[in-house]
Amino acid sequence: MHRRLLLAVIILISLTLGACGFHLRGMQSANLPQAYQTLRFESGGAVNTEIVALLQNALIERAGVRIANDKGLPVFVFMGERFERRVLAVNVASGTATDYLLIYRLYYQLNDAKGKVLLPRKLVYLQRDFRYDPNDALGMSREEERLQYEMRLSAVDRVLLHLSHMP
Repeated sequence: MHRRLLLAVIILISLTLGACGFHLRGMQSANLPQAYQTLRFESGGAVNTEIVALLQNALIERAGVRIANDKGLPVFVFMGERFERRVLAVNVASGTATDYLLIYRLYYQLNDAKGKVLLPRKLVYLQRDFRYDPNDALGMSREEERLQYEMRLSAVDRVLLHLSHMP
């Protein structure tokens, strides 16, 4: 009897979450307006290829966009990204940082085929805090890299969400 009740509760929760539109982070698809189903993708200057690949893959796989190099297409312009690390807390006894704040900024805009700005320069701003253990510097470095990757994924989600709400 107990198992049936537990199963019923799990099914009820699953149905409730599905009915309210809940999706796992990074799993939602984006429906871009028809005018933006085919885009040219530009990224200027020296940029991180990881974020460029994440953006392009998300546009293709989750938004159904076809990326082409034709001059007569709207242009998604990746303008850059920036990470910043700030000290949040310091161990008074040793004078070493114990907590950091990671800040991530991603900039992009959307232009029409003639260069007219359709969507002015947008900023995706994210921040995460993490505890730093000076006794495990290698582990902390890996943790920071993992957080940076997760922040990039979250930023890509926000870009898709914003583009899907364009007129």
